[in-house]
Amino acid sequence: MPPSGWDRIAIFGPYTTPEQVDSVLGFRFNDENLTQSISKQDGDNLFILVSGQSVVHAELVSRTVVDFGEELPLDLARSDARFRVTWTDRPILTRRQADAHVPDRLLGRVHHPMTDDA
Repeated sequence: MPPSGWDRIAIFGPYTTPEQVDSVLGFRFNDENLTQSISKQDGDNLFILVSGQSVVHAELVSRTVVDFGEELPLDLARSDARFRVTWTDRPILTRRQADAHVPDRLLGRVHHPMTDDA
């Protein structure tokens, strides 16, 4: 079941420092395992769901599962957290106002226009 009760999502790419995470969130993120992992390698992106000044859920998502076609970090209101999926050797997400969702392990499922109903 996807987490509920979040109002924004922050997405961080490889080599993001803990200080950069804190700066984007606007408060101290206390999961040193996740921030140390993302700061030292390039295999994952860090997704953080936020409600106010609290973390609802945080997870590393492998770049082999989904990657981004734009510069990270992203800090988006829930209403703006919509993406278009482009398929290459793996799904690549780019921001879009319609039709897509954040990766399925966090928010439900990735919309794929060839397989999903409108």
